[in-house]
Amino acid sequence: MTLVTDGAQAPLRTYAAVRGYVERVCFKTGPPGLVGTELEWLVVARDRPDAPVPIPLLQDLLTAAGPLPERSAVTFEPGGQLELSSQAFRGSTACWRALSRDTAHVRAALDHAGLQLLGTALDPYRSPRRQLRLPRYDAMDSYFTRAGHGACGETMMNSTAALQVNLDVGPDRAEAYRRWRLLHQVGPTLVAAFANSPVHAGAPTGWRSGRQQIWQDLDPMRTAAPAGTDPVTAFTDFPPRRPSDAPAPRGWRLVPRGRPDLPPVGGG
Repeated sequence: MTLVTDGAQAPLRTYAAVRGYVERVCFKTGPPGLVGTELEWLVVARDRPDAPVPIPLLQDLLTAAGPLPERSAVTFEPGGQLELSSQAFRGSTACWRALSRDTAHVRAALDHAGLQLLGTALDPYRSPRRQLRLPRYDAMDSYFTRAGHGACGETMMNSTAALQVNLDVGPDRAEAYRRWRLLHQVGPTLVAAFANSPVHAGAPTGWRSGRQQIWQDLDPMRTAAPAGTDPVTAFTDFPPRRPSDAPAPRGWRLVPRGRPDLPPVGGG
């Protein structure tokens, strides 16, 4: 593991150093209160939803529309998905209101060009088609291909979208661990409650949440629910090995109805 600070790289060479970094940075505790949200959208043309929408076109339209009123950051995913990352707000209501204003701003800008945002987590019209060529995505594509997950990786990067809510971990270690346990206990319920991606590239996936299927099959060593009740240990013990060397992940796993040949993975 390599820690990057102010442009310098400081390798973490021991288990204790890695654990200390994970505990201090990744699970830093303190008074909770800030909420931020990342909102990803698939973008399609109303008159031809199966056609790709070029990222430069989206950039030009948003530039012409002027700054977003609540200053959300605008970025793009490899397949052209548009992402809004809100500012950090004190409370979920303030965050929701701000992101709603910025989303309305973006919708209006795209509407004039005959484009619309799709409220689904998996592209129902188009096959994966990558637009961004950046080192990060080149590395991901290469890794997924070597690991035998090339098709899932391609679909995940280019055809999926999601809502990600970012919260403070908690005021102290006990509360942080409680939240960690609760989050993974309610994971299957949340997936079921928000499932809205049954179609991909014009064909049924067989799942209410086709995105969930892709993510849990993408790289089980990394995408399965982590084992244990201690998040610091779970992250520190993450195996830096080839996928073929890794043990089967523990934790819950969703399976399609009527598929007893795909049992859930055992564990918490």
